Amino acid sequence: TFLHIKDYHGSHIIIRNQSVDKDTLLFAAELALVLANKETGEVYYATVKDVKKGGKPGLVNMLSYKTVFVQNIREESKSFIKTYKNI
Repeated sequence: TFLHIKDYHGSHIIIRNQSVDKDTLLFAAELALVLANKETGEVYYATVKDVKKGGKPGLVNMLSYKTVFVQNIREESKSFIKTYKNI
């Protein structure tokens, strides 16, 4: 599953597991926002087969996607990400 913040530059997140549960999807969306220094936002997600390279490096086109809206990043996610960044 491929994730990217809607209408904003930032990291592409890829979940390599075939079946993605809602908690993993939400954490990946939160991670995309944290890496872009954002607290809230919409994050697109799609199967990797529906993602094609764009015209410029780093740009992609999603043929089909869904959206998850993150209102507030959960404290446990912030703590985990902060711990990982310090390793």
